[in-house]
Amino acid sequence: MKKMMVVVALTALTLLLGALSMAQYMNEKAELSVPVPLEWSTKEQALEVEEKEKDKSQGIPPTQDLIAKKKQTEEIGYYNFFSDIGGQLSESFNTISRSFLASIMSFFEEVLNAEKNNES
Repeated sequence: MKKMMVVVALTALTLLLGALSMAQYMNEKAELSVPVPLEWSTKEQALEVEEKEKDKSQGIPPTQDLIAKKKQTEEIGYYNFFSDIGGQLSESFNTISRSFLASIMSFFEEVLNAEKNNES
């Protein structure tokens, strides 16, 4: 019975992650969301990424439908508490995960560069 529960839970988790990744993939293909490159360690790389980001953001115009809906919600003064909390949570998780990944990447880059410098 326990084994069946574990299998069901893992299957449900796999399906959920698959659905989320497919939604992200479709958003990227429809150009509704553009993934932000991960920045780490060197300042030169960070400046290059920022320049590329500016070029990309200027090249992708937002859809007129989304702009009209945003103006409509601003005029009405619509406020959804749960959407606001969800937005804040997603931004905080995004910031935390990006800082964690950046620290891991910089650590590995330092370790690999240290080994290459020692071999030379």
